[in-house]
Amino acid sequence: MKEKNIFQRLDLRIEQLVTYPGCDQKMLNTRKTMWIATVFGLVHVILHTGAFLIFAPQSLHLLHQGVFRVQFLYKPVTLRYERPDC
Repeated sequence: MKEKNIFQRLDLRIEQLVTYPGCDQKMLNTRKTMWIATVFGLVHVILHTGAFLIFAPQSLHLLHQGVFRVQFLYKPVTLRYERPDC
């Protein structure tokens, strides 16, 4: 009996995470792609943040500035979509 390699096992595990009853193959592939892109994007951001903190600690103010900008951009978007009282 052939042992499945790590990529096949990982693919099956991702399918189990993102599938739902009635999910067709096209939607499953789309959800798997988005899940993989999100996870790799998160790992990418964490690695870059760690590298900045280790190799360029003087750039810590850029991380604080980035958090402020995300908060600043998030507030107008949420206020724009609030329902007015009728």
